[in-house]
Amino acid sequence: MGVYEWQNNPLVFLVDGDILDRSPKRLDRLRRALAMRGDAPYLGVVRPGSLALYELGLGSRPAKSSLVSAEWEERDTFAILGNLRPGIPSSRQRSIRGVVLRLLSEAIDRLKRDFNLDGNNAISLVGRALFTRFLADREILPLPLFERTEELFDTAA
Repeated sequence: MGVYEWQNNPLVFLVDGDILDRSPKRLDRLRRALAMRGDAPYLGVVRPGSLALYELGLGSRPAKSSLVSAEWEERDTFAILGNLRPGIPSSRQRSIRGVVLRLLSEAIDRLKRDFNLDGNNAISLVGRALFTRFLADREILPLPLFERTEELFDTAA
């Protein structure tokens, strides 16, 4: 898997089509998981001699209906995706941002309510957990340390 960037910002997640061919539902799950990251608006499925582009999304819309049709010259694909963002409603980024903020707020509120943490400690804990997940997703956090994550959150230190 890789990421194509446009002007130093993620534009298209790229994945080997052979990996997705093993399970018909894998493409839909991957589109949703990548949409939650909020980085890039497209998923490119690479196969020998072809690139299929899909919009990412949180909804239950199947991948087939989110295929981006290329009504332009192949050589212009990434420039058009980067500048015009075909198929991506302007509210998409706000929608994903809203979902993520709601989930973070709910986690903070639950820590305050169910575990009697004060606001600063709840925010700190959620922030550390989110950052740990970020490091683990990018395989930056060494595996032995990741396996002991519960110890990482015992104290502020």
